[in-house]
Order: sequence, then structure tokens, then C-alpha cells
Amino acid sequence: LQVGGGPNPLDFWDRERGKKNGTLGAHLGPVNVVAILPNGDLLSGGPEGSLLTWSKGAIADRSASHPAPITALALHPGGDMWFSGGADRVIRHWPPDASRPLTFAKKHTAGITSLAVAAKSELVVSGSTDRSVRVWFTPSGEEIAVLTGHSEGVNAVAMAPDERWIASGSDDGSIRLWPIKAGKPDPDREVIVLEEHKKPVTCLAFSKDGKTLVSGSQDQTVKVWDLAQHKCRRTLTGHKNWISSVTLVDDRTALTTSDDLTVCFWDLESGRELGQIDLGLVGDCPRCLALRGDRVVVGSSSWLIYEFQLLPANKTKSGGGSSK
Repeated sequence: LQVGGGPNPLDFWDRERGKKNGTLGAHLGPVNVVAILPNGDLLSGGPEGSLLTWSKGAIADRSASHPAPITALALHPGGDMWFSGGADRVIRHWPPDASRPLTFAKKHTAGITSLAVAAKSELVVSGSTDRSVRVWFTPSGEEIAVLTGHSEGVNAVAMAPDERWIASGSDDGSIRLWPIKAGKPDPDREVIVLEEHKKPVTCLAFSKDGKTLVSGSQDQTVKVWDLAQHKCRRTLTGHKNWISSVTLVDDRTALTTSDDLTVCFWDLESGRELGQIDLGLVGDCPRCLALRGDRVVVGSSSWLIYEFQLLPANKTKSGGGSSK
């Protein structure tokens, strides 16, 4: 399935009042973020600041969420609420009806790059190019912690399943593991710094059992970290350009997107590439992805959203997806 729009949307105007009634078309540039809702609908955000809801390949709702590009989107594991962040430094909390989002205080001093939502507690974490990581209490939007230590901007954040660690990846090439307790820094444990990437760290994902962290970088590698020993267990190589996103299918397998125009499926234990989708066949670049069950959604640089079905590891094949 292929949905999306292009750089030339069609506007509808009230001729007598000179007022725009609506727009037919999608994002006005690359799809920066995507998510899959429990009911099967899709969410996507782009550079024009709109958060779109897609149902059966068509736009069901359009919200002018941010006056600047949407750069981060996090869906609560329960699927009943989500959070958007943008270059405008604003975080918005969308309730189930998505009618009146709560706007968090503008504490970041530069654009927000990433968001992560706690599964058990009422916390959301944000990363920014201002080099900080911030923790928020979701019902009120109150900031409860500021984590600093990176020497360059933060590109990615993730929260461990047990909510005892927050991971952040930065343009400084490092990953920092922040010990937290009830969302605040835990004074009884030290910050752990992982420094094997050679270039900026662009994406992070914890395994469901909390024992593994997977990171992607502009150095074209994916690293698998043993969190008990605080060291890299395996480096996955094969991408020919920087890694833009990573999502874990389960504790053993992961999906990555890269500016080399591919989506890759990896066995984290062996380091073997199990399959590949080559969007170079249609001249497109995958920028972000979302996974729910066997359904994979990929946002691209050419305003399009692709949907694929994830096959079992022993049946995964290379090739592009069908479109309609």
C-alpha cells in the first residue's frame, strides 16, 4: 500500500468570503514521523507542522499541530494517547479524542528531536538540539527533571521497560544511560556513557526484556549493547549510509531504515541481515518507521507512506512493496 501526497496540495476557498475551507493533499515535504493506532489508522507528521490521521489510505483528519516542522511523535503503548514535538520547541499531549491537546511549557531552548513514553507511569521524555533531556508528568505537563551532560544536541531518547533508565543518543557520538527513579535522577546509581560510535547517534530502541539497547548512527552501523555489562555485544554492518530509525520486532530481531534507500531486517544474535526492502527501486528514501503486529509503515522523503507486511524470518525476501 502506498499513500501520501506531494508538494502541491489543492486548496478549497470560499469565493465570497475569501476564506480557505480546506486542503486536499498531504505533507509538504518528507514524512518525519509515523505511528499506527490500535484501530488501524495511521498518524504522520511533516515539515509543514500538520499531524495527519489516515484511514484506509485517505486523510481522515488534519490538525495544524505545530507552526514549525513536526520532528517527534510517540504513541503510548496502550494506543490511547500520543505526543508530538516540533522545531517550535513545543510538546503537545493528545488525549484519546484528540480534540484539545495539552501543551507543555516551552522549556527546551531549541527544537525537539525525539520523544519516548513510559508504559507504566505517567511520564514522557524529550530530547532536543539544546543538548538536554527532559522528563515530564503527562497529566499536567509539568517538567520534573532535566538531564544534561551531552556536549552536542540530542537526537534520540528511549525509556527502558522497567523505567529505571533513560537512554539518549547525541551528535557528540555518545549514548548516555541516565538512572532514574520515579522520573527523577537516582542518586544511588551513576550515569553510564557508551562511546563506540564514530559519528552522531541518530536512533535508539530498548528490547522488551530490557537487557539490550540497539543504536543506529551516521557512521552507518547498528550496535547491539549488553546493558548488564555496559558494552557493545555486536556491530551490524551492511547499510551504505546513515541509519535514520530503528524498531525492535522482538528481543532478537530489528528493523532499520537508512539514507541508502533501504529498510533492513536483522537478526541481533547473529548479526545477519534477514531481509531488505529496497526503495531505491522507486527512487525513494525511507526516513522513519512504525510497527504493530506484522504491519510495518514507512515514511519517506518523497511525501509518501508505504505499508508492508512483515513475514516470518525464514520467509523474508528482498524487494519493494506493491502500491495502489
